[in-house]
This record gives sequence, C-alpha cells and structure tokens, in this order.
Amino acid sequence: MRCEFKEHEDGYICNNCGKYKRRPTIRNCPATNGLGEKIAKVTKALKIPECGGCKKRRQALNRMGEKVKQWVKNENEK
Repeated sequence: MRCEFKEHEDGYICNNCGKYKRRPTIRNCPATNGLGEKIAKVTKALKIPECGGCKKRRQALNRMGEKVKQWVKNENEK
C-alpha cells in the first residue's frame, strides 16, 4: 500500500503511518507490514465489508504489532 498524503502546515502527513514529509513520495507506507494490514487483506479477500471502526482497529493492531516486535527484539538481545 502506498502512503496517502494530505497537506499539513509543515509539509505533508501520511494518513496511514502518520509520518511527516516535506513533499509526498511514492514509497510504500511502512504501515503496510503491520498486523492490522494483514488482517485487512484477509477480510478484503473474503469480501467482508469494512465497517466504521475497521480503520481504527487496523491502526491499533499495527501499533500493537510494532510494540510486540520491539519487545521480542529487546528479549533476544538479553
């Protein structure tokens, strides 16, 4: 998935991952690797319609997945 930018006072902000940039880029959004994005792909493939809370849930799962990755990385370094 590509970053979806909207204008912001400091430049542009991605609607998916929240990153600020001076100008929009074509690079893939880092949020596409998260748990929420993977679940969204499965539900889309199963043709389950999105509800109003789907985007919030997807973002929450992406954040949770990042925290788990960081925790695992820290545990492996010990």
